[in-house]
Amino acid sequence: MATNVTRTRRICLAAVLGVQLLGQTAPLAQTASANADLIASAKLGELARVRELLSKGAAVNTSDRRGMTPLMWAVYNEHDNPQIIQALLDKGALVNIKAKDGSTALSWALKKGNTATVALLRKAGAE
Repeated sequence: MATNVTRTRRICLAAVLGVQLLGQTAPLAQTASANADLIASAKLGELARVRELLSKGAAVNTSDRRGMTPLMWAVYNEHDNPQIIQALLDKGALVNIKAKDGSTALSWALKKGNTATVALLRKAGAE
């Protein structure tokens, strides 16, 4: 897992630096790298980075090749940080999106048995 995250981060950095070096001005939110970085940051439980990316307009409901959104990863990972989950919800994360395998943020929270996360998601409208 660390290898994929490291590779994703390098790609993100290269894309941002490439835009800066070419003198082009593209908002962070318009780059796929910002969305990939948001997913990686949610996976790793990096609250400050998640907040930074969201404040710069990263797409809160972006998904990876498995259909997993940052919210799903924030619930799924071992960190299960309610502040990250709340930050994503505050920016409009959709709680009932299904990944390609049919899973949702709520289904992951239920599987993990985290009642606080389940309550937070249900309060946000998860079914």
